[in-house]
Amino acid sequence: MCRKRGRIVLVGVAGLQLERADFYAKELTFQVSCSYGPGRYDPAYEERGADYPIGFVRWTEQRNFEAVLDMLAMRVLDVAPLITHRFEIADATKAYDLLTSAAEPYLGILLEYSRAPTKALPRARSSSTPREQPLVGSDHRSP
Repeated sequence: MCRKRGRIVLVGVAGLQLERADFYAKELTFQVSCSYGPGRYDPAYEERGADYPIGFVRWTEQRNFEAVLDMLAMRVLDVAPLITHRFEIADATKAYDLLTSAAEPYLGILLEYSRAPTKALPRARSSSTPREQPLVGSDHRSP
């Protein structure tokens, strides 16, 4: 199952049929991982925009997504090998048909919009920028 004094991390949802003897004999540690990391399922974080201090939690859900988006923008994270199908937005029903029919294997399906030049959107505020919202645990309410 695992090396002696190893750690087993459950990611996602799975049925568990664990034997205490397996953990006792090898002194194993079992940990359950929350999807997306700290901040997920916290109403103050998800609904009111409060963030955890970086010194308390290095990688929150928001900072994880910011890091991935930054890597995509800098072209250091290449997702091209994951794309198996492309459809124009007008043909979106074909993409959904592929998902529901399982007629062929797929991994990444892109819906493409017009390639007409568009005005660039402003960049999202970086996690290193001071936030106007209160930090989790403060007594102040966001307006």
